[in-house]
Amino acid sequence: MLNSSYAKLPDHFYCHVQQSQFSDPKIFLYNEELFDQLDIAPTDFKNETKSSILSGNFFIPNTTPIAMAYAGHQFGHFVPSLGDGRAMLLGELQSRKNVLYDLHLKGSGRTCFSRGGDGKCALGPALREYLVSEFMHAVGIPTTRSLSVVTTGDLIHRDSNVPGAVLARIARGHIRIGTFQYFAARQDVTALKILSNYCIERFYPELKVSENPFFSLWNIIAQKQVDLILQWMSVGFIHGVLNTDNISISGETIDYGPCAFMDNYQSNKVFSFIDKNGRYAFNNQPNIILWNLAQLAQTLFPLFHLTEDHFNQVISHELQKLHESIWDNFYKNISQKMGLSLYSQSTKNLAISWLTYLETEQLDFTLSFIDLERILENKNPHLILKENESFKNIFRLWNEELENEQREKQSVIKQMRLLNPSFIPRNHTIEKIIKIAGLDSNPTSENDVLHEFLKYLRMPYLRTDKLHPLQQPPLPHEVVSNTFCGT
Repeated sequence: MLNSSYAKLPDHFYCHVQQSQFSDPKIFLYNEELFDQLDIAPTDFKNETKSSILSGNFFIPNTTPIAMAYAGHQFGHFVPSLGDGRAMLLGELQSRKNVLYDLHLKGSGRTCFSRGGDGKCALGPALREYLVSEFMHAVGIPTTRSLSVVTTGDLIHRDSNVPGAVLARIARGHIRIGTFQYFAARQDVTALKILSNYCIERFYPELKVSENPFFSLWNIIAQKQVDLILQWMSVGFIHGVLNTDNISISGETIDYGPCAFMDNYQSNKVFSFIDKNGRYAFNNQPNIILWNLAQLAQTLFPLFHLTEDHFNQVISHELQKLHESIWDNFYKNISQKMGLSLYSQSTKNLAISWLTYLETEQLDFTLSFIDLERILENKNPHLILKENESFKNIFRLWNEELENEQREKQSVIKQMRLLNPSFIPRNHTIEKIIKIAGLDSNPTSENDVLHEFLKYLRMPYLRTDKLHPLQQPPLPHEVVSNTFCGT
């Protein structure tokens, strides 16, 4: 049985949804390990097939599936009413460790928030989210996780007719900055207080003893978001659409749409086809998350019990502190990926020089760190690191820093192996998998490339003497320049 604490909140927090009407739902991908961790008993599914439940065609008795209400700034423009237009929250599962998780279906059909959309999802974006979220989990980055991909048996129209699918995912929660904005836009302070207390009770119960629990709530959300962005950037990840309705207050990566990982390092890289001005570029992600956090602070202002001047002063101060720390911590992460343990102005300068070198020479972000490690091990690099004057200077300074730390070489190598994945969800491989899966209007999961890719994404720190094909950067004709959200 699924509980639903969110469905016990006032009616205007959500709307009820109807069962899906898909013609022939079939399991395409099934995360058996995750099902086992959640300890979902067979009796939870009664006599219904998993595909019926995980597509939304069948509701487990005594549950309350809902679509959640929220607003959001989309590319800087405020939309006061968005909500789950193609998703439903089935309820909550409790893991073996007594952690509560939302069970959420994406692409399950129209809801009261769908507006003109069909509420459905194509197989391609569902596969992208499944693959990328599994990698994120494997490298320890907070994320929603995918339980399954179910094909619906129906074609849906995007640029062409493509197979439809439903993604089932779990998360600590699906409340967003945009959820708070929804009630703030309606000047519903009572609802804001109910929502804030719900978040404190469910996600951050330690804040209940705070002198100002609502300010403390903003503060902890802010820190979690900054930490999350730093973890993304350390693996070259670009979310693509950091709208306020895509920012989870539980601190998890959510709503994988036109996301991608950089091949060659490019500080201002953009993948999303609709992000024409680079609002959500790689190097603008810190700025945009701080902008989003400022919007959250504004929504919570009525609960802070501060004068407007004092509020502006306090929030400006907190955002400035975060701004100062975020880039410093980014360069600290880069220096640690280079095997350094002490952080100083000289190691910061070295990290900046290294990134400048990678960008100037158009070198692969992921494998360049692996090559530094291989040089330390006296092994041939996987790539051709261009040994120009810039590299020679960086290499000299790097060796000086390592010598100053006086650490055993094996300790340095161990650190680098823990911080540098060698397998990432490369865009050209994901596109190849999506293309293979989309060739059939009723695809099956018999996709060798997909399952091999998943296997390696779940052990991303594996080292190989020679580059595995799935580690290889794309050839010029394989480069993926743009990605799409799939709506």
